[in-house]
Amino acid sequence: KTDFNIFGRAELNLGNVLVYGDMQYRHVDYSFLGFDRNLNNVQQQAVLDFFNPKVGATYSFGNSSVYASLAVGNHEPNRNDFTNSSPASRPKSENLKDFEAGYHFSSPTFGLNINGFYIKRRVYFMGRWIKHGGYYPAWFLRLFKKGKARSEQRAMDEHIVLLDGKAEKLKNDFI
Repeated sequence: KTDFNIFGRAELNLGNVLVYGDMQYRHVDYSFLGFDRNLNNVQQQAVLDFFNPKVGATYSFGNSSVYASLAVGNHEPNRNDFTNSSPASRPKSENLKDFEAGYHFSSPTFGLNINGFYIKRRVYFMGRWIKHGGYYPAWFLRLFKKGKARSEQRAMDEHIVLLDGKAEKLKNDFI
């Protein structure tokens, strides 16, 4: 795999409003052994080009700010998906559209800063949910802002811990 990236960012400060745009171009060249149309394992190549833009704005007032951003992220499929496919059944690249909005407040005595969310884990055994036995609900920090949490350095049973801010609990479970 050969991967080339170039990234650019522009910001425009208009008083209390900061407007920004990010742009990333990626060129990926895969060379791999994969199946041809006759299911023979032969050397193949796939070339992928991606453009990943993001735009956003932040409006600051007093000790508060509101922000919103819209981003498009494209990524190549997993390498195993290529090697296990034929040219007629090549996997498509992944595409994610992300919209984020939020509010931030801080003062010397009080801050409102949610950086993560806990989710209940629902455990199944032999196709049935284990509702009893004291394990449910087990809360796990699974959604968090980049750089605001880390994994514990333990030999076993490590968890994600929040480094800064507060975390809320979400209503629904994950499996």
